[in-house]
Amino acid sequence: SMVGLSDGGNAVVLTHNPDDPCRPSVRRLPEDTKVIQPADASFEGEDIDLGTDSSLSIVMAEGIDAEPFLFTPDEGIAREETANRVLTLAEEQAAM
Repeated sequence: SMVGLSDGGNAVVLTHNPDDPCRPSVRRLPEDTKVIQPADASFEGEDIDLGTDSSLSIVMAEGIDAEPFLFTPDEGIAREETANRVLTLAEEQAAM
């Protein structure tokens, strides 16, 4: 998945973080790259573990503002509830 970072950069999610789903490991895209195809996933870039780097966060996911859906594990929001919220928003945006 393509994500936008809080510092204005873009990245691709590398691995899921089951302990904190909103803070996966990502690879930063080169500055001049806006879109990447799955076949091009071997690009060079800085790998960032958002689970340990609290200076960055995801603010966009696949072109959708992610901030309303971000949570921390201690907030107790179930993953299924969050997934349903994301799907509902995506469906609403697609219907526009």
